[in-house]
Amino acid sequence: MEVHRGFGEDLRLARLAGLVLMALASVVMGIFIPDRTMNEQIVTGRQALTAPEIYQTAMIVRWAAFEAVSVIGFVASFTCYSVLPTVIGAVISIALVASSPPRQEDLERVQEKLNRVRA
Repeated sequence: MEVHRGFGEDLRLARLAGLVLMALASVVMGIFIPDRTMNEQIVTGRQALTAPEIYQTAMIVRWAAFEAVSVIGFVASFTCYSVLPTVIGAVISIALVASSPPRQEDLERVQEKLNRVRA
């Protein structure tokens, strides 16, 4: 029984496409989930959490999702038999994390929302 010679290459491209979709999903999650989580924590009005704690949690979740891009690039390297996906994933991940530093304005916005809910 003869196997089509291109089957392995097609399978490798399908795996790579799946990994690219996973990386895109991680970026989208990193953008939307932390804000949603932060808003849910504010709306519940938990007395135990302060604004810096809520903001810190959201930032950690965001950075973790952005770091997942580099891990997915590392896994893609095994699929492609090349180090290039690791380098690309790391560069994208570093750029995403660098583009979302903690900002005082965001923390103040969280504090204002928290004050409105608790008032």
